[in-house]
Amino acid sequence: MKPNLETLQIAPASMAEPAEIIRLGKDEMNLAEFPIALLADRVPKGQTSIEFQDRIFDEKSGKTIVRKVTIKAPEESSGRHGLPTAVDDDVILGLIQLTKMANGFTSREVEFSRLELIRLLGWPDSGESYRRLSVSLKRWLSVTLLYENAWRDNRKGAWITKGFHILDNIELNDTRTTGEQGELFPSKITWNK
Repeated sequence: MKPNLETLQIAPASMAEPAEIIRLGKDEMNLAEFPIALLADRVPKGQTSIEFQDRIFDEKSGKTIVRKVTIKAPEESSGRHGLPTAVDDDVILGLIQLTKMANGFTSREVEFSRLELIRLLGWPDSGESYRRLSVSLKRWLSVTLLYENAWRDNRKGAWITKGFHILDNIELNDTRTTGEQGELFPSKITWNK
């Protein structure tokens, strides 16, 4: 029997108690169908969008469907943050792992230390790593992903158009508190629904 990857059922202590169901998260295969970042380390000068397109045969409708994904950076940010690159893709994967460790995907908001994420990514503890992390989080906050006829809605059994940002909010803290311990304020991200 194949295990259900979305939920895990814990056997009750007695047959009178209902089984506890723990949600482990949801696979979003739509994000795996097309790249969500440039597959390079640098964005060509002046480039503010990336498009991926394909054609598939939809068995349910009996028609060939043209699917298109556009990843777009705001025009005014093209010189500041721009489009996500392969490194930014790694940052998203690191944030997914931090979310799993922090709250098991039970909350969209995740607190973390920047050092924790840098170590998870295997980056050196240096000023350049902190700068690069800051740029990456700002990119993901501003970049829009638009799936035209390319987002599969399994409830409707159809390909739909859907646009969103991966991150809704970021909070980067690098100042020390005024307390005696000198603890760092945690940084935060909030995932889009």
